[in-house]
Amino acid sequence: MGAWRRVLACATGLIALALGASPPAGAAASGPITGRLDRPGYTVIAVAADGRAAATLASSGSFSLVPTSATVSLQLRAPNGTYAGPIVLAVPAGILKHARTALAQAKNKVRHAKTALARAQKQLRQVHGTPAERGAVKRLRQAKAQLKKSEVLLKRATTQLTDVQRLAAPSWAIVGVKAGATLGAIRINPAAGYARAGALSDRVWTTSVKTAWTAQAKHAVPIGNGRNDGLVRSTLRNGAFMGDPDRDGVPDAIDVDINGNRIFNNVDSASAGRSAHAAQAGSETINSLLDLGTGIDGTVNVDAGLSDAQIAAALPNFAWFALDIAPGDSVELDCGGSPDPYSPTGWSGGLSWCAKGGTGRLLEPGGPLDGQPFPACCDSNGNGYGTMINTNPSNSPAGQVMSLSPHAAADLIGTGDTLIERVTTGGVEHQLVMTLQYSVATVDALVSYDDGQGDSATVSYPVSGPGSQPPGPPGPGTQQNPFPVKADPSTGRVTVRVTLWRPQRRPIPPDANGAGGDACLSDSPPCQWVDIGGLGYAAPIEHTGAFCPLSAFVSHGANLDYLPLPFPGVKDLVPDQPANPSNTLTYTLDLTTCAAAPVYSEGRPAPPYSFQPGDTRALSFSYFSGSSGGNGASSVQGDQGVYFTRVS
Repeated sequence: MGAWRRVLACATGLIALALGASPPAGAAASGPITGRLDRPGYTVIAVAADGRAAATLASSGSFSLVPTSATVSLQLRAPNGTYAGPIVLAVPAGILKHARTALAQAKNKVRHAKTALARAQKQLRQVHGTPAERGAVKRLRQAKAQLKKSEVLLKRATTQLTDVQRLAAPSWAIVGVKAGATLGAIRINPAAGYARAGALSDRVWTTSVKTAWTAQAKHAVPIGNGRNDGLVRSTLRNGAFMGDPDRDGVPDAIDVDINGNRIFNNVDSASAGRSAHAAQAGSETINSLLDLGTGIDGTVNVDAGLSDAQIAAALPNFAWFALDIAPGDSVELDCGGSPDPYSPTGWSGGLSWCAKGGTGRLLEPGGPLDGQPFPACCDSNGNGYGTMINTNPSNSPAGQVMSLSPHAAADLIGTGDTLIERVTTGGVEHQLVMTLQYSVATVDALVSYDDGQGDSATVSYPVSGPGSQPPGPPGPGTQQNPFPVKADPSTGRVTVRVTLWRPQRRPIPPDANGAGGDACLSDSPPCQWVDIGGLGYAAPIEHTGAFCPLSAFVSHGANLDYLPLPFPGVKDLVPDQPANPSNTLTYTLDLTTCAAAPVYSEGRPAPPYSFQPGDTRALSFSYFSGSSGGNGASSVQGDQGVYFTRVS
């Protein structure tokens, strides 16, 4: 693991995607929420408005969990470890019938009251000027009061029926569940990415459902769900009281697009809710980081012409994953799945790259457990969850971090992968829940360079070398065959104009109703890959832990802007778009300044290094998400290492 990557792993805190904490004393209601899923092996997650969470495995379908707050939404993790959507509640037929009956009765009362008023008015006219007039006036006053009271009841009954009809409409879904609720049977719809509780009795409805917690729906399916992971457009911003400002049905603690603008949180500079996660009272945050790093001879990039098979074969060789370890006496990582006596590994399901029997390996350079299977290396109690090990050698203020080598292909790690840290403190367990934003399947790639002094090249991929599959003779840009560069005789400085392709990810599908996901899937033909926009780009100097300073970025294209922190470089202003070789970004880098004034993260000065004629240096053309800052993140980063040698 390169030193600069350790810096990123320890310092990157970008977007709090999924939160949880042990509830303060008295915060939870008196009783657990119970129910019975029609499919086994799902994990039920109760998420409060402030993001605190409680989770339990419903191994046989039945579940009981004590929420962290009086009202929560219930979310599901599938047996394979991915987000499976919210549980919604239907309005009982009896409630709707009662509301209609109440309205009919209220209308009758108004009709009778109007009749009584007309009778009283007639009687008053008949006895006007006689001794009976006084009594008639009194009866008229009483009739008016009764009519007013009846009209109030009618207005209330009309409002109640309207509210119930709105709740029962297919354009809304109820997600609010009160502590102590007994939900009974719950049917999961994997194809639509949500679940629905069965018919509730009027009593259960009254005591168990928070009707103010509603999400937008299409054909009764929440627009945010387990199919699109909340990547869906929403114009509403009034759901903060329920922890879901865009009211898509996926709470901020899990949502990959918290403001409903169809842009992932960790590349969305407009996401006003980015820091709101950390401000949630009583909540904790955990950061994760997926890193892809390789030399030019190991580069995979769709725009560079690499095939799906080449990309799938390469990713397991250079990806690694870092995850914060929450404070506590002991922390176990739950990647899903459940015990299975009929499986050779004793386990079934879960995320293949970190669950029991999967491909994950602990990444602890120089440590005794480096390369050991996780969680098998660290499961002393045999429950299938590995105890998290601090692999952060610097013991930096960022806290403890565990790093894994997933050894997983691109289609096995990605958006919606849901991790739970089970934190035990003083013998009491609480859970932290987080979801991955997206998995970058490729690295950025150098298209061409030009030093303005006659040295230039357009790279042809794949590049052969020790890191290629299979290994071959060293191609251009490798350590054994570096790109030549010269200094401008008039200034003595070496500058290179570099053009890059962005990294790619797979598109996110819409749900069964066509809501959300990547819009390019509606193109003809649908997109197969997405060029990731909105990333930050920096130029780390290999083997030093330092970066080229911001002053080394002497110019950039119109689709970029300068980015001083957290890592000096440029910010891509272009959003996600279908992968296409014409989608490039360009900037000019002063390599002389990189050597003379390198910096560490956050701009701290680093020791200078030599880049005189005859010197060879490796630069990393790197990308990272969440460049706008924030508090906690599911982040991605990666780089392509390229060697340059100064010939004059």
